Amino acid sequence: MTDMNELLATAEKSIRAAIEAAYKSGFDEGKKLGEREAAAGFKSRLASLFVDDEADTAHSSTKINELFTNSGDSPATGDAERATPGTVKPAILDVVAKANRGISTKDIARATNFKYNSVRGTLWTLRKEHAIEKNENGKWVAASAIHKEAKQAELDEYEAARSAAKDQPPSGGNENSGSNEETAA
Repeated sequence: MTDMNELLATAEKSIRAAIEAAYKSGFDEGKKLGEREAAAGFKSRLASLFVDDEADTAHSSTKINELFTNSGDSPATGDAERATPGTVKPAILDVVAKANRGISTKDIARATNFKYNSVRGTLWTLRKEHAIEKNENGKWVAASAIHKEAKQAELDEYEAARSAAKDQPPSGGNENSGSNEETAA
């Protein structure tokens, strides 16, 4: 039994050391990723300061990125795979708007070079905002202005009914349950 306890203690120490090493490695990678995301956001905001119209935004952003890029940076760091914050939703909306007969989630991911799960999450948000919807073929299409207004009216009506229901006391079946003065007189 002692040998078994010693074996378990040794295994526990080994596993604990491996978990701590993995945690530290993951923490360090997350910190690096956060620094890259912050730098990308800063570059984007800085580029917008030097731009008068949208046509020059991409060119200025590229120039700003060149100014701040370290010679040690490489596509292997993952920077090329991450979209600049605030650009995913407009890019996806643009692709969906241009697809007259609708477009699948997979095709949107291919067209934008965004990660599939990022596209999926953004589509869910856009659907919730009534900016897009699925057509009869299950493909994404831009929601029409009339449809958006109808959906918003429907949502407003639902919220009003829900709010009114909260304000009403629950019915117990007998409306005169509080006082018997009316029936006594």
